[in-house]
Amino acid sequence: MIENYRQWCQFIQSVRSFFLQQGYLEVQTPRLVACPGTEPSLDVFSTEFQMGRRRQKFYLPTSPELHAKKLICRGFTHIFDLGPCFRNGEISEKHQPEFTMLEWYEVGGSLKSLQEMIQKLLAYLQGGQPQSIPVVTMAELFQQHFQFDLTPQTSFQQLLQLCHASEVETHSSDSWDDLFYRLYLKRIEPSFQKYPALFVTDYPPSQAALARCNDQGWAQRFELFIQGIEIANAFDELTDPLIQKDRFEKDLEEKLRLGKEAIPLDTEFLQDLQKGMPPTAGIALGVERLFMALHNYNSIREFKYFTME
Repeated sequence: MIENYRQWCQFIQSVRSFFLQQGYLEVQTPRLVACPGTEPSLDVFSTEFQMGRRRQKFYLPTSPELHAKKLICRGFTHIFDLGPCFRNGEISEKHQPEFTMLEWYEVGGSLKSLQEMIQKLLAYLQGGQPQSIPVVTMAELFQQHFQFDLTPQTSFQQLLQLCHASEVETHSSDSWDDLFYRLYLKRIEPSFQKYPALFVTDYPPSQAALARCNDQGWAQRFELFIQGIEIANAFDELTDPLIQKDRFEKDLEEKLRLGKEAIPLDTEFLQDLQKGMPPTAGIALGVERLFMALHNYNSIREFKYFTME
């Protein structure tokens, strides 16, 4: 175990060294935040600041994204944050409520430049030359696995019919995204295990989160999978404050539909967007997952001492 833990600590140092060598500035974003992120699928940790009569609710961040983007709006161009993040409600061999997140942002970058950076990072960590990673779109995956033409305009009823035809379970309370994820997780994602690494791109517009959509309506986003494990999630970042506010509000409506805690909007982030955010590409990467994939560990507990059971 000592050697495993030492290997993990050296891995963190290597990741940091790579980005410093690439000319990126390491930033430290807050670990107590007014808004931890609005993603409906994520459960959060909360706490309260008390000083005299003053009481203010804070959250542990699910990612450093909003504060990193505030820095981009305020003039930074190439930054990375490497540190702890917190997500409630799940423990498994690959999940801990406290984990290490790497995020980096590149002003003027693109999904292509992020993919190239990932290939360089993997080569640096493995001591080899960058290797090309295949790219597949979500529409191509639905065609391969279901012979179904997924488009940005695909309706709820069309997905429901596909679920029935594919013997995928449905519920009366399902949303469009519920149906999409059941089809994706049951039939498509398991096939990624046959690839050493794979980029999946062009997501449905409802999966845009903080990404822009292209002229065809697809969310400009990709995910990286290594040996079937989801490692990273990248975006051509949304810079329009009105669209972003609308998406945040829809996220919060979905949280309430799911019976989850309402989260306050990060008004400071929206104000920064109104002042202007340059075209930027950004990515979030789970460092424990990357370490496990590259070093053939099956559980976080094999290399970290302080984990929850």
